[in-house]
Amino acid sequence: TLDVPVALKILPPHVAKRDPGYAERFLREARMAARLRHPNVVAVMDADRDEATGLYYILEEYIDGGSMAARLGKGPIPEAKALAVVAAIARALQAATKQGIIHRDIKPDNILLTKDGRVKLAALGLAKVAGESEFGVTQSSTAIGTPHYMSPEQIQNAKHVDVRSDLWSLGATMFHLMTGKPPFPGTDAKKIIKAVLTEAPPDPVTLNPAISRRIADICLKCLSKN
Repeated sequence: TLDVPVALKILPPHVAKRDPGYAERFLREARMAARLRHPNVVAVMDADRDEATGLYYILEEYIDGGSMAARLGKGPIPEAKALAVVAAIARALQAATKQGIIHRDIKPDNILLTKDGRVKLAALGLAKVAGESEFGVTQSSTAIGTPHYMSPEQIQNAKHVDVRSDLWSLGATMFHLMTGKPPFPGTDAKKIIKAVLTEAPPDPVTLNPAISRRIADICLKCLSKN
């Protein structure tokens, strides 16, 4: 009715029918995202169950410039641009932390761009609120997230992470933006997880000599296992 382009995220009907808890988690994502009113976070405008169709939906700000993951298909991002993206997401995480929200899925796919260059953090589906129950998102201490960008502590127990875990994921994302590959590449999830837990990340400068030493050191500090 407002004649403005928006994005609709719809929960598949068979998923909602299989487990009513999925619908609650779906709407919980919207409620959590709605708490984060920040220029670098995708805005949530509405969420509900449509009575006519029975579909659960989230109405979001439409971001028209694609994702950083798509941009990485063209190769590494110049350092200055990568830093601007990382700084924007850091500001989003700062706002999230003030709300007690841990994102738990920072990665290039979840960093969106507008055509005029603004950076937006999306997808709070795995987020948790510090001190609150998981609402069934994880039934145990199992790892949730994307292996290439998951911190060691998130792999070991996703229920008990704090903002430092998001900073590790941001560091892994920063590494990928500047070098063109994640710090622990590969397609075998078990091998990636083992590497995250036991191996030191490579120096970004060895993969891209154009990266300045002080920026590489910041990236490696984010990726510290302790």
